[in-house]
Amino acid sequence: MRQLKQVILFMVSLCFTLLVQAQNPKFSPSIFTAVDQVTIEIDVTGTNMAGETAAYIWIFSNPDAADGDANKPKKDGVVNGAWGNSSESAKLTNVGANKWQFSFTGTELFGLTPAQLTSFGFLLKAKDGSKQTPDYKPFKFDPLVFTPTMMRVFPAKVGTEDVITVNFDQTLAESVNDQRLSPKEAEVTLYDNSGAVVGTKSFQLKEAGNQKWSAIFIPSYSFSVPAGTQLSRFSYLFKGTVKDATGQDIEHKTAATEIPFTQFK
Repeated sequence: MRQLKQVILFMVSLCFTLLVQAQNPKFSPSIFTAVDQVTIEIDVTGTNMAGETAAYIWIFSNPDAADGDANKPKKDGVVNGAWGNSSESAKLTNVGANKWQFSFTGTELFGLTPAQLTSFGFLLKAKDGSKQTPDYKPFKFDPLVFTPTMMRVFPAKVGTEDVITVNFDQTLAESVNDQRLSPKEAEVTLYDNSGAVVGTKSFQLKEAGNQKWSAIFIPSYSFSVPAGTQLSRFSYLFKGTVKDATGQDIEHKTAATEIPFTQFK
């Protein structure tokens, strides 16, 4: 009898563990900031949404913040729609029995800055709100950490229609010629999905002081991009002159840095 009770307790414990695991959301990547695209995968086995053929997300920001905190606003995601009629933008993708996925970028989804976003929560529901899972919350955004480097792009994630700033901080240069460079221009090269060069163009530098320079461009407007071309990435470098052993000016370029375009949805 004692062994039978132990077996029963073990089976109950196992079922509970599997149920909890099934309801535990997975994130890809596992660590993400408010400006990174993240994909949620959730198994709704054991919830009221089990067996449903369609699921919609209801997502909200900063559930653990104090009510009325202007620095950490509580906002519904822009995709939510009405509780009784979810937006089609909130529809999740089915990836298996009772398994659903949804991808988003925090700043875009909530219309908040990275500084205003510390966490989020969500639930899954039927389109008309007749069924729902429990709330899943809170999940933390990793804080943005600025790491100074010689070459840097702002913003960190860029699309083809963004205003992009490329920066050169000469105080962090390691090679002798980069340290001695008198920068004149930033050279930017665009590439399409096949890796072919779409165009190369130089941009005037703005000096920010303390051996720092920057240039600004908009990929889709600053270049003549053929209709139907999908841009995949760009590279940039800084060029100018250095003095040779005789004191004459010779041309020099920094190494190029490549940046992929984020395909915003």
